[in-house]
Amino acid sequence: MEYGLIGSNLTHSFSKYLHEEFLNTKYELKSLNKDELDLFFKKKDFKGINVTLPYKKEVIKYLDEVDEIVKRTNTCNCIINKDNKLVGYNTDYYGFKFLIEENDIIIENRKIAILGSGGTFSTIKALMNDLNAKEVYCISSNATPVGMYPENFESNINLDKFNDLKVVIDVIFNPLRTKLVLDAKKRGIKAVGGLEMLVFQGVKANELFLNKVYSYEEIRSIYFDINVNKFNIVLIGMPMSGKTTLGKMLASAFNKEFIDIDKEIVKKENMS
Repeated sequence: MEYGLIGSNLTHSFSKYLHEEFLNTKYELKSLNKDELDLFFKKKDFKGINVTLPYKKEVIKYLDEVDEIVKRTNTCNCIINKDNKLVGYNTDYYGFKFLIEENDIIIENRKIAILGSGGTFSTIKALMNDLNAKEVYCISSNATPVGMYPENFESNINLDKFNDLKVVIDVIFNPLRTKLVLDAKKRGIKAVGGLEMLVFQGVKANELFLNKVYSYEEIRSIYFDINVNKFNIVLIGMPMSGKTTLGKMLASAFNKEFIDIDKEIVKKENMS
C-alpha cells in the first residue's frame, strides 16, 4: 500500500474516511497481529502509515529515525518511508494541542488528571507539561479505550468524586459524545470529545505524507463536514405528529439509516 493505517482492530476507525474523502489520499486499513509486524516492516511496502492501538510503542524498534516528540513520549503514530529509511513522528501531540486551543481550554497552573496509562498517556502528559500544568496525575492502570464504540461502550467513571472539575476531555471520537462527555455536560461541566484531535492529527500526518501544508480554514472545514456527517438527527414528538414521515425523508436526504425507536423497543421486549 502507499498510505494507510495499521493496528489490531480497525472497525472503529474514521481514518480512511478522513483521508480519502477530505485529504484526497488513497488510504488503506490494515489489521495486523503482533507476529506480523516483523515481516510488514521488513518489506517496507508503503510510503506513509499511521499507527493505532496497540502498536504505538511497539513500532519504534523498527524505525531508523524519530522526531523529538517520539523521543520524549516513546510513542509513534505516524511513519514515513524516506528512500527506504523509516522516520517516526507523533502527530497525536499536535492533534491534542489543536483541540485544547480550539476550545479555549486553560492548562497553565491547573491540576490535570489523565485516566489510563496507555499509549496516549505519555503524549498528553508531555503536552500538559509543555503548557505549564501545575501537576499531572495518572488515574487507573488500563489503556482506556473505554467508551469506544462498539466495545467498552459503558464508562464507569463517577464524576461526582471530582469536586472541583472544570473541564472533561475524552479523546474517544466514536461515538462523538461518549457517556463520559454526556455525564459531564449534565453536570454543567465543559466537555469535549476527540474528533478535533482525530482530524488535526490526520491532517498533520497527511502533511508529512505529501509534504504540503493545509490552511486553518481548510482544517476547520474538514472538521465541520465530518462532524455534520457523523451526527445523528433525533425527532421527538407526540404520536401521529409526523416523526416517521419526516424521519424517513431526512434519512434519505442525508444518506443516514432510519431507526424507529418504537419498533426497536418491540423487538427488544418481544411484545407489542
